[in-house]
Amino acid sequence: MAQLTGFFQGTSQADTFLGKADTILIDDEYIGISADVLVIDSFGGDDIVEAITNISTFAVDDIPFGGTIDALGIGMTGATVDTGRGSDTFTASSVATSKRSTLSIGLRNSDIKTKGGHDSVLINGTGNVSNISGFSATGIGMRSSVLKAGAGNDTVTVNARGSAGSQGKPSSLAIGLESSSLGGNRGEDVIQISASAVSSAFIAGGTASATGIISDSYVSGGADNDTISITASTQIGTRRGGGSSKATGVGISSVVWGGKGSDKITIAASTDAVGTFGAMTEATGVLSGLVEGNGDNDTINITAEIKSASGAAVGINASTVSGGAGSDEITIGVKGFTNILPAQNFFGALESHILGGSGNDTITIESTYTPQTSRGGIILNNSIGLVNSALDGGSGDDILTVSGLNLDLKDAVVFGGGGEDIFDTGVGSASISGGGGQDILKLDFFDTATMSITQLGTNSIHILGTQDKQGNSLDWTQTINGVEHYEVAGALYNATDVVALLG
Repeated sequence: MAQLTGFFQGTSQADTFLGKADTILIDDEYIGISADVLVIDSFGGDDIVEAITNISTFAVDDIPFGGTIDALGIGMTGATVDTGRGSDTFTASSVATSKRSTLSIGLRNSDIKTKGGHDSVLINGTGNVSNISGFSATGIGMRSSVLKAGAGNDTVTVNARGSAGSQGKPSSLAIGLESSSLGGNRGEDVIQISASAVSSAFIAGGTASATGIISDSYVSGGADNDTISITASTQIGTRRGGGSSKATGVGISSVVWGGKGSDKITIAASTDAVGTFGAMTEATGVLSGLVEGNGDNDTINITAEIKSASGAAVGINASTVSGGAGSDEITIGVKGFTNILPAQNFFGALESHILGGSGNDTITIESTYTPQTSRGGIILNNSIGLVNSALDGGSGDDILTVSGLNLDLKDAVVFGGGGEDIFDTGVGSASISGGGGQDILKLDFFDTATMSITQLGTNSIHILGTQDKQGNSLDWTQTINGVEHYEVAGALYNATDVVALLG
């Protein structure tokens, strides 16, 4: 099988287009590309398009035993492909392995359309580096490319993996989508994007970084009930200390849009360096991005998790999450632990906006930190649900829940909007407004020993606190306006009566 290049005209029947890497050695770099400068125009039928690269410098005859050489593998680049109607199969994959720096890209600088039919798309970029000190392994699924799946119940999978060796201080990088666009259309599509970076260095200094989508990338399910999953995970060595690990689900200036229909959007970032003394890890679900369900009853779940000696986790940072119209369920949270040093930041939402939109929404923001025992003591941490952020339920009967281990709220704004809303927002500095409707705010968190309460107006109260939830000294102020009912131990009170009860 040879490299796929040039112009190909398909038929209305089932066509097959296959490419395999032609490998060349240029300036100490071993290059394999399966499809290059390619145009495919097919009219219909259940077509198959494959560009699969699998190269290893270990198998090159003219490299001396023990010699080193960089490797570049690309599945498909510079391509314009239209498979036409029909249930098509499209694959662009690259696996490259070297003893030196390795870059592997599944799809680059290309425009792919599969149009109508139940299509299956696989894009993969895997870069591997063996046990040589100081080199990088990079895997990228899509770079500077556009993929439009078209109408039908399509399945689109994008994988990226960077795996560095166990000697010295190697680094690994994985990116699912970089400066790229991936969209479904009508039909119940399943879109899965995964980035995984592993650096198994036995000594200090190994690094791993993984990002699901980044650099103005765009993912859309289109119409109907779609499932979108974006995950980023990293792991660094489990022997001696040091190193760093960073995972981001949705990166800077990128967008995830569910479109019409009741969509399920899952975004997860996780890091694992628990066995590495002194390792620093960071996980962020969405960083400077936008996630929107759009229409109907959507489910949005965003998580960030760390397991390491020290580190930070943020569910969403400088981002916007919106359910849009419909009765949506939005959950944003962080979880995990650090087992040597305190967590630096463990925030559900930081400097962000969460919007329920119209409909009866359920929104949960949480920071779940598991204290670990280290060197004879319990590690303290900075676990807060909503920080310098705004939570707006919008119209409808919403349920708004915020929780953290140290504080639930810090310098936050919470607005219920129109409808009969329920607030379970807890301890910390915030401005809370009920909006229209008969709202309920739960006050079971109130501690008469460390808090004081006064009435501001007919449906308004003011709470002053002197401690966080762990008993640490901290002054905070919470102002609550436009809430008709306050719940204590299952009973409802108006503002006047609850102040008399707790004051």
